Amino acid sequence: MFMGHGIALPELGDCGILPTSPFWKLDLFLEKIQFFLARTEQEKAEVNMKHAQERLKEIECLGLTESLTIEIQSQIKNRLGSLLKFIE
Repeated sequence: MFMGHGIALPELGDCGILPTSPFWKLDLFLEKIQFFLARTEQEKAEVNMKHAQERLKEIECLGLTESLTIEIQSQIKNRLGSLLKFIE
């Protein structure tokens, strides 16, 4: 995760970079690099699981801040879906 531009909510801790941030696409790009650099299928699965957990945390944070628009829901759902396909 690209550090320094996330938000923290007392209820959830560090929310990281949210889809409402101008840095979110950069964060997704860096996640793809992490996945690419994973050498084994086990490492790739672990990277995908970590990223899926980040997406779920983002959903929780956006829900608490009431910033979860239909467009953002769609973006997160698409990214989470591609991560879960690999894990299966």
